[in-house]
Amino acid sequence: MIPESLPINLVKDLIFEKLKEKQCLILVGTTGSGKSTSVPIWIYTSFTNPKQKLVVTQPRRVAAISLAKYVAKLTNTELGTTVGFNVRFLNKSTESTRIKYVTDGILMRESISDPLLSKYSVVIVDEVHERSIRSDILLGIIKLALAKRTDLKLIVMSATLDSNVFNDFFPNSVTINVPGRLFPVDIYYPPAPFEDYLEAAMISVLQINLSTETGDILVFLPGQEDIEILERLLKEKIRHLHNTMDSIDYKKISNVYVKLGDLKYKMSNWKSLEICPLYSALSLERQNLVFKTTPPKSRKVVLATNIAETSLTIPGIKYVIDTGLVKQRKYNPKNNFESLTVNVTSKSSAKQRAGRAGRECPGEIYRLYTLDSYEKMPQNTTPEIHLIDFSFVFLQLKMVGIKDIFEFPFIDPPDKGSILSSALNLYRLGALDSEGNLTEPGKMMAQIPLLPIHSKLLITSFEFSCTSEILTIVSILSSEIALFDTEKFNPEGVKLRSNLYNKYGDHLTLLNIYNLWENANSREIFCKQFAVNNHAFTRAKDIRNQLVSLITSEQFGVKNISRLTDSSSWDQVRKCLTKGNWTNSAKFCPESKSYNTLVNNQCVYIHPSSVMFNRPTFPGYVVFNDCILTKKNYIQNVTEISDQWLSTYVPNFFKPNSVKQNSIELCT
Repeated sequence: MIPESLPINLVKDLIFEKLKEKQCLILVGTTGSGKSTSVPIWIYTSFTNPKQKLVVTQPRRVAAISLAKYVAKLTNTELGTTVGFNVRFLNKSTESTRIKYVTDGILMRESISDPLLSKYSVVIVDEVHERSIRSDILLGIIKLALAKRTDLKLIVMSATLDSNVFNDFFPNSVTINVPGRLFPVDIYYPPAPFEDYLEAAMISVLQINLSTETGDILVFLPGQEDIEILERLLKEKIRHLHNTMDSIDYKKISNVYVKLGDLKYKMSNWKSLEICPLYSALSLERQNLVFKTTPPKSRKVVLATNIAETSLTIPGIKYVIDTGLVKQRKYNPKNNFESLTVNVTSKSSAKQRAGRAGRECPGEIYRLYTLDSYEKMPQNTTPEIHLIDFSFVFLQLKMVGIKDIFEFPFIDPPDKGSILSSALNLYRLGALDSEGNLTEPGKMMAQIPLLPIHSKLLITSFEFSCTSEILTIVSILSSEIALFDTEKFNPEGVKLRSNLYNKYGDHLTLLNIYNLWENANSREIFCKQFAVNNHAFTRAKDIRNQLVSLITSEQFGVKNISRLTDSSSWDQVRKCLTKGNWTNSAKFCPESKSYNTLVNNQCVYIHPSSVMFNRPTFPGYVVFNDCILTKKNYIQNVTEISDQWLSTYVPNFFKPNSVKQNSIELCT
């Protein structure tokens, strides 16, 4: 049963009235209004044909999964039957599923074989205000499908009132605004900026806990690393407070106070804190903890990235602490570098964060930035299409049948240089021919849910008989979770882990650690001993299993997964890395003790996290997984290769240099 109190109920009749008149409906309503759960159920129950289906896209996997679970519960059906979900590397749906929640990337992949999305009567694209690149591209694909399928209906859902960009993109659409249901929220600003936002967040959590009676706390942080640091800081502080309390003789002392900042608080007001991290790469089991009801005499503290802005409604939140920051990757097509920086969020994002505090009762938000800082924030979030590498999307659009990418109906066109850079990158990887058409390897790469550089590596592994090893490596690199604990939190484990390093670099080190982890009697003990993140390697194993299922399916026809006999033959893996990832290769420069990338001649340095960083001698040539611009241009996940391998396995692009020994040149 759909709760009658949800604001979406007020516009139910209007939604069906407008859907009869128009092919496209834009639905604007704040998070928690019920639009993501109620509308799909209403449409499903209105279907007259038992074969009719609808699909709901989400930018984030955690939202797709949690919404599917909730709707299955509301419809009193088993998850995976009438209601299901499909996210990258995890599918809980069948051909008979009628309401399917998916990530936008999954529906993009479905459009490769079915550009008209013919299996669906209604497509709902949710959270479009986030402007994820896949949602933006998906809207373009659907726009083309709407022109050819008059029976197809599209509902675009947004949590913000700025829907003009979508009205302009779908000129024959109609907008419905769902009435809000927000309780009053008091917003507090500091008189001056904080020097350390993590310390300020920690003190704010403790102050709220000691000065208020009820209500859970939500803290917005830039990224996973900040969440893990704050979680440990809080736990250390709580442990210290408990130890102090245990040492007090209460026969002699009646009241105990704790000083936080300039204020004192009674410890008798203390409530037990349940700390729950929340970010997209977290395991599903740990993500689900945020939805659990808080026990009596305790308080839930959710430490979240911007995933909690609009994608999810977390019950019990009364207090929000907002750092006003977001971690963003920005790709530079001129040099193929990504910069990873912590930036100020937008006003629209800050408003969404504030709204988290007023869903169930009056709330309070503590902004860890000044009012003046808020006034200087940009109005809206930059669309992702202007921030990240376009190569993967380029490949997908080619598979959908878009011959001229410049003619595709982008809701917000990417920079021309970004498109051309992606085409050149895919040509170098062998995915496109000189005319810009997909090659056979390119078609295979487009159907593998990995970055092009990883899907190319996987295809190349067939040639070098090391598919099992490469499956492991690309799965780990795709896990999107911090693989190891830092020295700050487990110095002994970090020291012991160095015994597991492979002298040739990070890729083989990851392979070695994964194999040891997989065969350990107790993976938890192994992870603690060597400062390894068990969640990351468990996620990598899940990804690996899905990739094995994919490449051994009829679609790819790989009957046996080739495996090297033992680590003594791992040179095959390095040769495979050379041929598959040659676009990320670099040559050592003795004068500066740095490297120059062979493709763009950019000066780069091995990242301190690499096992190669402390080597007494630097290898002449390396391949790397990615390049991140922070304080320097750093290359990460680095492996030593031979210049002879480059000229042998990539002869179309490299030739031996006759002037200098042990050197090669990029053919132009």
